[in-house]
Amino acid sequence: MNESEIPHPEAEPEDKTRARCGETREAFDDLNEALKRAWKAGASDARSAARDAVPKAREEFARGFHDLAWGVAYLVGFGSSLAREVAPDCVNRGWDEGSEAGRKAAEAAASKRRET
Repeated sequence: MNESEIPHPEAEPEDKTRARCGETREAFDDLNEALKRAWKAGASDARSAARDAVPKAREEFARGFHDLAWGVAYLVGFGSSLAREVAPDCVNRGWDEGSEAGRKAAEAAASKRRET
């Protein structure tokens, strides 16, 4: 093929150039529409997944909080029972008097809070 047979882009008729630009524009428009549909579908799926996940997360959080409270209560109960067994009587009386005073203070604070 010699040089005169090779089509030069500048030598193409203007109608062919416009036709190719129109096809490219249509392809990009189609791609744009497809991306919009995918974005909307993804957002809808994300909202649905979040709506389903929130109750599960609350349940898991409550279960974790329960387990934490159980562990603290066990630690306090076990520790105080063990301390009571190994401590002399004067320390045990101090524990009894201190825990009674603390209980009364907590009840007074709770009562005051309920009034306000």
